[in-house]
Amino acid sequence: MLTCRIHAKEDLRIEPAEDPQIGPGQVLIRLGAGGICGSDLHYYFEGRNGSFVIREPLIPGHEASGVVAKVGPGVTRVKPGDKIAVSPSHACGHCNYCREGREHLCRNMRFLGSASLYPHVQGM
Repeated sequence: MLTCRIHAKEDLRIEPAEDPQIGPGQVLIRLGAGGICGSDLHYYFEGRNGSFVIREPLIPGHEASGVVAKVGPGVTRVKPGDKIAVSPSHACGHCNYCREGREHLCRNMRFLGSASLYPHVQGM
């Protein structure tokens, strides 16, 4: 598998990577299309997105669609061959908002392709 990684300002590299392995509750997606977002451009041209600075190679990308290739044990909502769109945000599932079913307000939200945390949350 090949990945696109931003190493620093204007330093984009196409590099080999190991094929992802899936575990319980996980899904492997064969990407069909991906978007380039403004945040991806900031990381490339500036090495940062606001106060989030690249501190390790970052796989950008968080807007994508594709087809389910494999499902791990316990996955029941999708099956191989299903067409999907990826939600770029991941709520914590534990805060008050998440427990109330309002995950979109989660204060611990993580986003794919983001240097907001270290280690970075890798994209697609």
